[in-house]
Amino acid sequence: MAIRCIVTPWHTEVVSRTMSSVDMQDEVFWVHPPTQPIGLRTRVGTRTMPLSGMNQIFNPCNQVFILPGPIDLDRLQKAIQSWLILVPHAAGRLTKEKDHSWAIKLSYPIPITVSNYAGTYTEDELYNVFPPILDPIPWVYWPPQDMENHPLTRFKITNLTRTGETAVAIHMCHAVVDGISLFRVLNMLNDLYCGAKLTSQKPVSFENYLGPPPPYLDPTGDAYARALERTPILKKGYDPETHLNKWMQSMLDTDRVDLYFTKDQMEILVQRANALLPAGTAHVKAASVLPAYLFTVLNRAYGRPKFNRALSVLGVRGQSAPEGSSYEFPSKTSGGMAIVQTVSEPFPTKDLFDFSALAVRLRDHTVDSMKPDTLLDITSVYEQRQLELAKKEEIAWMLPEDGDGILGINLMHRTEVRIHFGYGANQCRFITWPAIKHYLRAFMANPVQLDNGKWDARDDVIHVMFLVEKGFGNRIRDMVCEDLDAWTAEDARRQPLRAKM
Repeated sequence: MAIRCIVTPWHTEVVSRTMSSVDMQDEVFWVHPPTQPIGLRTRVGTRTMPLSGMNQIFNPCNQVFILPGPIDLDRLQKAIQSWLILVPHAAGRLTKEKDHSWAIKLSYPIPITVSNYAGTYTEDELYNVFPPILDPIPWVYWPPQDMENHPLTRFKITNLTRTGETAVAIHMCHAVVDGISLFRVLNMLNDLYCGAKLTSQKPVSFENYLGPPPPYLDPTGDAYARALERTPILKKGYDPETHLNKWMQSMLDTDRVDLYFTKDQMEILVQRANALLPAGTAHVKAASVLPAYLFTVLNRAYGRPKFNRALSVLGVRGQSAPEGSSYEFPSKTSGGMAIVQTVSEPFPTKDLFDFSALAVRLRDHTVDSMKPDTLLDITSVYEQRQLELAKKEEIAWMLPEDGDGILGINLMHRTEVRIHFGYGANQCRFITWPAIKHYLRAFMANPVQLDNGKWDARDDVIHVMFLVEKGFGNRIRDMVCEDLDAWTAEDARRQPLRAKM
Protein backbone atom coordinates (compact mmCIF):
# COMPACT_ATOMS: atom_id res chain seq x y z
CA MET A 1 0.00 0.00 0.00
CA ALA A 2 1.39 3.42 -0.92
CA ILE A 3 0.13 5.26 2.14
CA ARG A 4 -0.70 4.30 5.69
CA CYS A 5 -4.18 5.42 6.63
CA ILE A 6 -5.99 5.09 9.94
CA VAL A 7 -9.71 5.65 10.34
CA THR A 8 -11.27 5.37 13.79
CA PRO A 9 -14.68 6.27 15.24
CA TRP A 10 -14.61 9.43 17.33
CA HIS A 11 -16.09 8.83 20.77
CA THR A 12 -17.91 11.60 22.57
CA GLU A 13 -18.47 10.40 26.10
CA VAL A 14 -17.49 13.17 28.52
CA VAL A 15 -15.84 12.07 31.73
CA SER A 16 -17.00 15.20 33.54
CA ARG A 17 -17.60 18.82 32.76
CA THR A 18 -14.48 19.78 34.72
CA MET A 19 -12.38 17.32 32.72
CA SER A 20 -10.25 16.77 35.82
CA SER A 21 -8.45 13.43 35.97
CA VAL A 22 -6.96 13.89 39.45
CA ASP A 23 -8.09 11.12 41.79
CA MET A 24 -7.11 9.65 45.15
CA GLN A 25 -4.16 7.77 43.65
CA ASP A 26 -2.62 10.76 41.88
CA GLU A 27 -0.01 13.03 43.40
CA VAL A 28 0.16 16.75 42.67
CA PHE A 29 3.41 18.69 42.90
CA TRP A 30 3.50 22.48 42.70
CA VAL A 31 6.25 24.48 41.00
CA HIS A 32 6.56 28.06 42.22
CA PRO A 33 7.71 30.78 39.81
CA PRO A 34 10.74 32.98 40.53
CA THR A 35 10.20 36.49 41.81
CA GLN A 36 12.17 38.29 39.08
CA PRO A 37 10.93 37.39 35.57
CA ILE A 38 13.32 38.44 32.80
CA GLY A 39 12.34 41.37 30.64
CA LEU A 40 8.72 41.58 31.74
CA ARG A 41 7.17 45.02 32.09
CA THR A 42 3.85 45.09 33.92
CA ARG A 43 1.52 47.90 34.84
CA VAL A 44 2.82 50.17 37.54
CA GLY A 45 1.84 48.91 40.98
CA THR A 46 0.33 45.66 39.70
CA ARG A 47 1.37 42.20 38.62
CA THR A 48 -1.03 41.77 35.74
CA MET A 49 -0.95 41.73 31.97
CA PRO A 50 -4.03 42.90 30.05
CA LEU A 51 -5.51 40.61 27.43
CA SER A 52 -6.05 42.10 24.01
CA GLY A 53 -8.99 41.01 21.90
CA MET A 54 -6.90 38.43 20.04
CA ASN A 55 -5.85 36.90 23.37
CA GLN A 56 -9.39 36.41 24.67
CA ILE A 57 -9.53 32.75 23.67
CA PHE A 58 -9.61 30.59 26.77
CA ASN A 59 -9.69 26.98 25.65
CA PRO A 60 -6.50 24.95 26.23
CA CYS A 61 -3.78 23.79 23.85
CA ASN A 62 -3.25 20.11 24.70
CA GLN A 63 -0.03 18.38 23.65
CA VAL A 64 1.26 15.01 24.82
CA PHE A 65 4.65 13.41 24.33
CA ILE A 66 5.03 9.65 24.80
CA LEU A 67 8.55 8.90 26.08
CA PRO A 68 10.03 5.38 25.82
CA GLY A 69 11.04 5.41 29.49
CA PRO A 70 10.67 7.34 32.78
CA ILE A 71 11.11 11.07 33.27
CA ASP A 72 13.14 12.53 36.15
CA LEU A 73 10.53 14.43 38.17
CA ASP A 74 13.03 16.46 40.22
CA ARG A 75 14.86 17.45 37.09
CA LEU A 76 11.59 18.39 35.40
CA GLN A 77 10.54 20.59 38.33
CA LYS A 78 13.86 22.45 38.25
CA ALA A 79 13.57 22.88 34.49
CA ILE A 80 10.03 24.27 34.84
CA GLN A 81 11.14 26.73 37.50
CA SER A 82 13.87 28.04 35.19
CA TRP A 83 11.43 27.99 32.29
CA LEU A 84 9.03 30.25 34.20
CA ILE A 85 11.73 32.91 34.23
CA LEU A 86 11.49 32.92 30.44
CA VAL A 87 7.72 32.38 30.20
CA PRO A 88 6.39 34.08 33.37
CA HIS A 89 2.81 34.52 32.19
CA ALA A 90 2.48 30.72 32.08
CA ALA A 91 2.35 30.86 35.91
CA GLY A 92 -0.74 33.05 35.92
CA ARG A 93 -4.44 33.05 36.59
CA LEU A 94 -7.18 34.86 34.70
CA THR A 95 -8.72 37.82 36.42
CA LYS A 96 -11.42 40.33 35.53
CA GLU A 97 -10.52 43.99 36.07
CA LYS A 98 -12.85 46.67 37.40
CA ASP A 99 -13.66 47.77 33.86
CA HIS A 100 -14.68 44.14 33.10
CA SER A 101 -11.64 43.60 30.86
CA TRP A 102 -9.62 40.40 31.18
CA ALA A 103 -6.04 40.15 32.39
CA ILE A 104 -3.50 37.58 33.55
CA LYS A 105 -2.46 37.87 37.18
CA LEU A 106 1.11 36.66 37.59
CA SER A 107 3.24 34.67 40.04
CA TYR A 108 1.15 31.64 40.93
CA PRO A 109 2.41 28.06 41.27
CA ILE A 110 1.56 25.56 38.54
CA PRO A 111 0.74 21.87 39.12
CA ILE A 112 2.34 18.65 37.96
CA THR A 113 -0.04 15.73 38.41
CA VAL A 114 1.67 12.33 38.56
CA SER A 115 -0.43 9.26 37.84
CA ASN A 116 0.03 5.57 37.09
CA TYR A 117 -1.95 3.79 34.40
CA ALA A 118 -1.83 -0.01 34.50
CA GLY A 119 -4.18 -0.71 31.63
CA THR A 120 -3.36 -1.15 28.00
CA TYR A 121 -3.99 1.65 25.60
CA THR A 122 -4.60 1.85 21.87
CA GLU A 123 -4.46 4.62 19.28
CA ASP A 124 -8.25 4.75 19.49
CA GLU A 125 -8.19 5.31 23.27
CA LEU A 126 -5.45 7.93 23.04
CA TYR A 127 -7.49 9.89 20.51
CA ASN A 128 -10.65 9.88 22.63
CA VAL A 129 -12.17 13.25 23.50
CA PHE A 130 -10.82 13.21 27.06
CA PRO A 131 -8.34 10.33 27.41
CA PRO A 132 -7.06 9.52 30.91
CA ILE A 133 -3.57 10.87 30.25
CA LEU A 134 -4.91 14.42 29.90
CA ASP A 135 -5.25 16.84 32.81
CA PRO A 136 -6.40 20.05 31.10
CA ILE A 137 -7.57 23.31 32.58
CA PRO A 138 -11.10 22.64 33.83
CA TRP A 139 -13.05 24.68 31.34
CA VAL A 140 -13.34 24.77 27.59
CA TYR A 141 -14.42 28.17 26.31
CA TRP A 142 -15.09 30.41 29.31
CA PRO A 143 -13.30 30.73 32.67
CA PRO A 144 -14.99 29.49 35.85
CA GLN A 145 -16.01 31.74 38.71
CA ASP A 146 -13.13 30.70 41.01
CA MET A 147 -10.34 31.60 38.61
CA GLU A 148 -7.56 31.76 41.23
CA ASN A 149 -7.89 28.01 41.78
CA HIS A 150 -7.43 27.16 38.11
CA PRO A 151 -3.92 27.48 36.65
CA LEU A 152 -3.39 28.56 33.05
CA THR A 153 -0.68 25.92 32.70
CA ARG A 154 -0.83 22.32 33.90
CA PHE A 155 1.42 19.29 33.52
CA LYS A 156 0.42 15.67 33.88
CA ILE A 157 2.88 12.78 34.02
CA THR A 158 1.32 9.35 33.46
CA ASN A 159 3.50 6.30 34.04
CA LEU A 160 2.28 3.64 31.61
CA THR A 161 3.27 0.74 33.81
CA ARG A 162 2.61 -2.10 31.34
CA THR A 163 4.91 -0.70 28.65
CA GLY A 164 7.39 1.28 30.76
CA GLU A 165 6.58 4.41 28.76
CA THR A 166 5.72 7.84 30.16
CA ALA A 167 3.07 10.22 28.84
CA VAL A 168 3.98 13.87 29.45
CA ALA A 169 0.93 16.08 28.91
CA ILE A 170 1.24 19.87 28.79
CA HIS A 171 -1.84 22.06 28.79
CA MET A 172 -1.62 25.83 28.28
CA CYS A 173 -4.51 28.24 27.92
CA HIS A 174 -4.78 29.92 24.52
CA ALA A 175 -4.57 33.26 26.31
CA VAL A 176 -0.93 32.32 27.04
CA VAL A 177 0.09 30.69 23.74
CA ASP A 178 -1.16 29.74 20.32
CA GLY A 179 -0.02 26.62 18.50
CA ILE A 180 3.10 28.28 17.07
CA SER A 181 4.31 29.87 20.31
CA LEU A 182 3.41 26.73 22.28
CA PHE A 183 6.03 24.68 20.49
CA ARG A 184 8.59 27.45 20.86
CA VAL A 185 8.20 27.59 24.64
CA LEU A 186 8.10 23.79 24.94
CA ASN A 187 11.32 23.57 22.93
CA MET A 188 12.83 25.88 25.56
CA LEU A 189 11.59 23.65 28.38
CA ASN A 190 13.00 20.58 26.65
CA ASP A 191 16.38 22.27 26.24
CA LEU A 192 16.49 23.31 29.90
CA TYR A 193 15.60 19.78 31.01
CA CYS A 194 18.42 18.46 28.80
CA GLY A 195 20.97 20.77 30.44
CA ALA A 196 20.94 23.98 28.42
CA LYS A 197 21.93 27.13 30.27
CA LEU A 198 19.20 29.63 31.04
CA THR A 199 21.22 32.37 29.35
CA SER A 200 21.18 30.42 26.07
CA GLN A 201 17.39 30.76 25.81
CA LYS A 202 15.57 33.83 24.51
CA PRO A 203 12.68 34.92 26.78
CA VAL A 204 9.16 35.35 25.52
CA SER A 205 8.32 38.97 24.69
CA PHE A 206 5.03 40.63 25.57
CA GLU A 207 4.22 43.27 22.96
CA ASN A 208 1.15 41.17 22.10
CA TYR A 209 -0.19 42.08 25.56
CA LEU A 210 1.47 45.39 26.41
CA GLY A 211 1.92 47.01 23.00
CA PRO A 212 -0.65 49.28 21.34
CA PRO A 213 -3.53 47.53 19.56
CA PRO A 214 -3.92 47.67 15.79
CA PRO A 215 -5.75 50.78 14.57
CA TYR A 216 -9.47 50.24 14.82
CA LEU A 217 -11.56 50.52 11.68
CA ASP A 218 -14.81 52.42 11.36
CA PRO A 219 -17.50 49.70 11.65
CA THR A 220 -19.58 51.57 9.05
CA GLY A 221 -16.69 51.91 6.60
CA ASP A 222 -15.75 49.93 3.51
CA ALA A 223 -12.40 48.72 4.94
CA TYR A 224 -14.18 47.16 7.92
CA ALA A 225 -16.79 45.52 5.69
CA ARG A 226 -14.13 44.07 3.37
CA ALA A 227 -12.07 42.70 6.26
CA LEU A 228 -15.13 41.18 7.95
CA GLU A 229 -16.04 39.42 4.69
CA ARG A 230 -12.63 37.76 4.89
CA THR A 231 -13.38 36.69 8.47
CA PRO A 232 -17.09 35.80 8.43
CA ILE A 233 -16.54 33.45 11.38
CA LEU A 234 -16.38 36.60 13.55
CA LYS A 235 -19.80 37.86 12.56
CA LYS A 236 -21.78 35.85 15.11
CA GLY A 237 -21.15 35.09 18.78
CA TYR A 238 -22.50 32.36 21.07
CA ASP A 239 -22.83 32.15 24.82
CA PRO A 240 -20.29 29.73 26.39
CA GLU A 241 -22.78 26.92 27.01
CA THR A 242 -24.09 27.02 23.45
CA HIS A 243 -20.54 27.17 22.15
CA LEU A 244 -19.53 24.11 24.18
CA ASN A 245 -22.58 22.20 22.98
CA LYS A 246 -21.78 23.10 19.37
CA TRP A 247 -18.26 21.75 19.85
CA MET A 248 -19.52 18.50 21.37
CA GLN A 249 -22.19 18.09 18.70
CA SER A 250 -19.64 18.65 15.94
CA MET A 251 -17.81 15.47 17.03
CA LEU A 252 -20.88 13.24 17.15
CA ASP A 253 -21.21 10.60 14.44
CA THR A 254 -17.81 11.19 12.90
CA ASP A 255 -14.78 9.19 11.79
CA ARG A 256 -11.24 10.27 12.54
CA VAL A 257 -8.94 10.13 9.51
CA ASP A 258 -5.14 9.98 9.76
CA LEU A 259 -3.19 10.10 6.51
CA TYR A 260 0.58 9.78 6.09
CA PHE A 261 2.33 11.19 3.03
CA THR A 262 5.95 10.31 2.29
CA LYS A 263 8.41 12.68 0.66
CA ASP A 264 8.18 10.75 -2.62
CA GLN A 265 4.39 10.88 -2.57
CA MET A 266 4.43 14.64 -1.94
CA GLU A 267 6.83 15.11 -4.84
CA ILE A 268 4.45 13.19 -7.11
CA LEU A 269 1.50 15.32 -5.96
CA VAL A 270 3.40 18.57 -6.55
CA GLN A 271 4.70 17.43 -9.94
CA ARG A 272 1.23 16.38 -11.02
CA ALA A 273 -0.33 19.68 -9.89
CA ASN A 274 2.28 21.74 -11.74
CA ALA A 275 2.06 19.63 -14.89
CA LEU A 276 -1.62 20.49 -15.19
CA LEU A 277 -1.18 24.26 -14.81
CA PRO A 278 -1.76 26.55 -17.79
CA ALA A 279 1.41 27.82 -19.45
CA GLY A 280 2.88 30.83 -17.68
CA THR A 281 1.32 30.08 -14.29
CA ALA A 282 3.79 30.22 -11.39
CA HIS A 283 4.39 26.78 -9.93
CA VAL A 284 2.67 25.76 -6.71
CA LYS A 285 4.34 24.18 -3.69
CA ALA A 286 3.42 21.44 -1.23
CA ALA A 287 1.83 23.87 1.26
CA SER A 288 -0.85 24.64 -1.35
CA VAL A 289 -0.95 21.30 -3.19
CA LEU A 290 -1.65 19.04 -0.20
CA PRO A 291 -4.74 20.90 1.11
CA ALA A 292 -5.97 21.41 -2.46
CA TYR A 293 -5.70 17.69 -3.14
CA LEU A 294 -7.55 16.78 0.09
CA PHE A 295 -10.16 19.43 -0.74
CA THR A 296 -10.97 17.51 -3.94
CA VAL A 297 -10.84 14.14 -2.16
CA LEU A 298 -13.48 15.20 0.35
CA ASN A 299 -15.70 16.57 -2.41
CA ARG A 300 -15.32 13.28 -4.30
CA ALA A 301 -15.95 11.20 -1.19
CA TYR A 302 -19.15 13.06 -0.34
CA GLY A 303 -20.28 12.68 -3.97
CA ARG A 304 -20.97 16.37 -4.46
CA PRO A 305 -19.13 19.71 -4.19
CA LYS A 306 -19.69 19.97 -0.42
CA PHE A 307 -16.83 22.49 -0.02
CA ASN A 308 -16.28 25.61 -2.11
CA ARG A 309 -14.37 27.87 0.32
CA ALA A 310 -11.29 27.47 2.48
CA LEU A 311 -10.56 28.74 5.97
CA SER A 312 -6.83 29.37 6.32
CA VAL A 313 -4.76 29.98 9.46
CA LEU A 314 -2.17 32.75 9.13
CA GLY A 315 0.49 33.78 11.62
CA VAL A 316 1.07 37.53 12.08
CA ARG A 317 4.27 37.43 14.16
CA GLY A 318 7.09 39.35 12.54
CA GLN A 319 4.94 40.60 9.66
CA SER A 320 5.39 44.08 8.21
CA ALA A 321 2.78 46.77 8.66
CA PRO A 322 1.88 48.88 5.62
CA GLU A 323 4.08 51.84 4.83
CA GLY A 324 3.11 54.87 6.89
CA SER A 325 1.46 52.88 9.68
CA SER A 326 2.80 53.30 13.21
CA TYR A 327 1.53 49.85 14.22
CA GLU A 328 3.99 47.01 14.66
CA PHE A 329 2.94 43.38 14.51
CA PRO A 330 4.10 41.19 17.44
CA SER A 331 7.65 39.92 17.12
CA LYS A 332 8.46 36.27 16.47
CA THR A 333 9.20 35.80 20.19
CA SER A 334 5.86 37.18 21.40
CA GLY A 335 3.60 35.07 23.58
CA GLY A 336 -0.17 34.91 23.36
CA MET A 337 -2.39 34.51 20.32
CA ALA A 338 -0.93 35.97 17.12
CA ILE A 339 -2.86 34.20 14.40
CA VAL A 340 -5.84 35.14 12.25
CA GLN A 341 -8.16 32.98 10.19
CA THR A 342 -9.38 34.09 6.79
CA VAL A 343 -12.03 32.59 4.53
CA SER A 344 -11.65 32.64 0.76
CA GLU A 345 -14.29 33.71 -1.70
CA PRO A 346 -16.24 30.76 -3.19
CA PHE A 347 -14.18 28.91 -5.77
CA PRO A 348 -15.61 28.35 -9.26
CA THR A 349 -17.57 25.12 -9.53
CA LYS A 350 -15.30 23.89 -12.34
CA ASP A 351 -12.31 23.93 -9.94
CA LEU A 352 -13.83 22.04 -7.02
CA PHE A 353 -12.52 18.66 -8.23
CA ASP A 354 -9.29 20.00 -9.83
CA PHE A 355 -6.53 20.09 -7.22
CA SER A 356 -4.10 21.82 -9.59
CA ALA A 357 -6.45 24.78 -10.07
CA LEU A 358 -7.38 24.80 -6.38
CA ALA A 359 -3.71 24.86 -5.34
CA VAL A 360 -3.28 28.08 -7.30
CA ARG A 361 -6.39 29.59 -5.73
CA LEU A 362 -5.33 28.62 -2.20
CA ARG A 363 -1.88 30.08 -2.75
CA ASP A 364 -3.26 33.29 -4.21
CA HIS A 365 -5.72 33.67 -1.33
CA THR A 366 -2.88 33.35 1.19
CA VAL A 367 -0.61 35.75 -0.70
CA ASP A 368 -3.40 38.30 -1.01
CA SER A 369 -4.33 37.98 2.68
CA MET A 370 -0.71 38.51 3.73
CA LYS A 371 -0.37 41.83 1.92
CA PRO A 372 0.46 44.42 4.60
CA ASP A 373 -2.67 46.55 4.14
CA THR A 374 -5.00 43.56 4.00
CA LEU A 375 -3.39 41.73 6.91
CA LEU A 376 -3.53 44.83 9.12
CA ASP A 377 -7.24 45.33 8.34
CA ILE A 378 -7.95 41.65 9.11
CA THR A 379 -5.99 41.90 12.39
CA SER A 380 -7.85 45.08 13.32
CA VAL A 381 -11.24 43.49 12.75
CA TYR A 382 -10.10 40.40 14.68
CA GLU A 383 -9.21 42.61 17.65
CA GLN A 384 -12.39 44.67 17.47
CA ARG A 385 -14.82 41.80 17.07
CA GLN A 386 -13.25 39.67 19.82
CA LEU A 387 -13.54 42.58 22.26
CA GLU A 388 -17.11 43.32 21.20
CA LEU A 389 -18.11 39.70 21.69
CA ALA A 390 -16.25 39.42 25.02
CA LYS A 391 -18.20 42.38 26.42
CA LYS A 392 -21.39 40.42 25.71
CA GLU A 393 -19.76 37.24 27.13
CA GLU A 394 -20.03 35.62 23.73
CA ILE A 395 -17.53 33.63 21.68
CA ALA A 396 -17.18 33.34 17.92
CA TRP A 397 -17.30 29.87 16.37
CA MET A 398 -13.86 29.80 14.77
CA LEU A 399 -14.36 26.55 12.84
CA PRO A 400 -16.27 25.32 9.79
CA GLU A 401 -19.95 24.60 10.28
CA ASP A 402 -22.02 22.00 8.44
CA GLY A 403 -23.55 23.50 5.35
CA ASP A 404 -21.36 26.60 5.10
CA GLY A 405 -19.15 25.12 2.36
CA ILE A 406 -15.94 25.85 4.29
CA LEU A 407 -13.04 23.42 4.71
CA GLY A 408 -10.59 24.41 7.44
CA ILE A 409 -6.89 24.30 6.53
CA ASN A 410 -4.07 24.57 9.03
CA LEU A 411 -1.23 23.15 6.92
CA MET A 412 0.56 26.32 5.91
CA HIS A 413 3.42 25.68 8.34
CA ARG A 414 4.46 22.21 9.44
CA THR A 415 5.31 22.45 13.11
CA GLU A 416 8.75 21.18 14.04
CA VAL A 417 8.37 18.90 17.03
CA ARG A 418 11.65 18.25 18.83
CA ILE A 419 10.55 17.79 22.44
CA HIS A 420 12.00 14.52 23.74
CA PHE A 421 13.21 15.11 27.35
CA GLY A 422 16.57 13.51 26.73
CA TYR A 423 15.54 10.42 24.75
CA GLY A 424 16.13 11.88 21.31
CA ALA A 425 13.43 13.08 18.96
CA ASN A 426 13.45 9.84 16.94
CA GLN A 427 12.15 7.83 19.94
CA CYS A 428 9.34 10.06 21.17
CA ARG A 429 5.80 10.26 19.86
CA PHE A 430 3.74 13.41 19.77
CA ILE A 431 -0.07 13.58 20.00
CA THR A 432 -2.31 16.63 19.78
CA TRP A 433 -6.02 17.07 20.67
CA PRO A 434 -8.61 17.30 19.47
CA ALA A 435 -9.10 16.31 15.86
CA ILE A 436 -11.71 18.66 14.37
CA LYS A 437 -14.47 18.06 11.86
CA HIS A 438 -13.60 19.22 8.34
CA TYR A 439 -10.47 20.97 9.60
CA LEU A 440 -7.14 19.70 8.23
CA ARG A 441 -4.05 19.83 10.43
CA ALA A 442 -0.57 18.53 9.61
CA PHE A 443 2.50 17.61 11.65
CA MET A 444 5.67 15.68 11.15
CA ALA A 445 4.81 12.00 11.51
CA ASN A 446 5.77 10.18 14.70
CA PRO A 447 8.71 7.78 14.70
CA VAL A 448 8.01 4.06 14.70
CA GLN A 449 9.97 1.21 16.26
CA LEU A 450 10.93 -1.49 13.77
CA ASP A 451 10.91 -5.24 14.38
CA ASN A 452 14.68 -5.17 14.97
CA GLY A 453 14.24 -2.70 17.83
CA LYS A 454 15.63 0.29 15.92
CA TRP A 455 13.64 3.48 15.43
CA ASP A 456 12.64 5.02 12.11
CA ALA A 457 12.42 8.80 12.59
CA ARG A 458 10.09 9.34 9.59
CA ASP A 459 11.03 13.03 9.65
CA ASP A 460 10.17 13.32 5.94
CA VAL A 461 6.60 12.01 6.40
CA ILE A 462 3.63 14.36 6.81
CA HIS A 463 0.75 13.32 9.08
CA VAL A 464 -2.63 14.91 8.31
CA MET A 465 -5.55 14.48 10.73
CA PHE A 466 -9.21 15.50 10.63
CA LEU A 467 -12.77 14.29 11.30
CA VAL A 468 -15.42 13.54 8.68
CA GLU A 469 -19.03 12.41 8.79
CA LYS A 470 -19.42 8.87 10.03
CA GLY A 471 -19.09 6.25 7.34
CA PHE A 472 -16.93 8.38 5.03
CA GLY A 473 -13.55 7.76 6.65
CA ASN A 474 -12.84 4.49 4.85
CA ARG A 475 -13.98 5.95 1.55
CA ILE A 476 -11.50 8.83 1.91
CA ARG A 477 -8.73 6.44 2.87
CA ASP A 478 -9.40 4.23 -0.14
CA MET A 479 -9.48 7.17 -2.54
CA VAL A 480 -6.15 8.52 -1.32
CA CYS A 481 -4.52 5.09 -1.42
CA GLU A 482 -5.84 4.36 -4.92
CA ASP A 483 -4.76 7.78 -6.23
CA LEU A 484 -1.25 7.51 -4.88
CA ASP A 485 -0.82 3.90 -5.94
CA ALA A 486 -1.88 4.76 -9.49
CA TRP A 487 0.21 7.93 -9.71
CA THR A 488 3.26 6.22 -8.20
CA ALA A 489 3.00 3.42 -10.75
CA GLU A 490 2.55 5.96 -13.54
CA ASP A 491 5.60 7.90 -12.36
CA ALA A 492 7.64 4.68 -12.26
CA ARG A 493 6.70 3.89 -15.87
CA ARG A 494 7.87 7.33 -16.94
CA GLN A 495 11.26 7.02 -15.27
CA PRO A 496 12.83 4.85 -18.03
CA LEU A 497 11.49 7.27 -20.66
CA ARG A 498 13.12 10.21 -18.86
CA ALA A 499 16.39 8.29 -18.64
CA LYS A 500 16.44 7.77 -22.43
CA MET A 501 15.79 11.43 -23.20
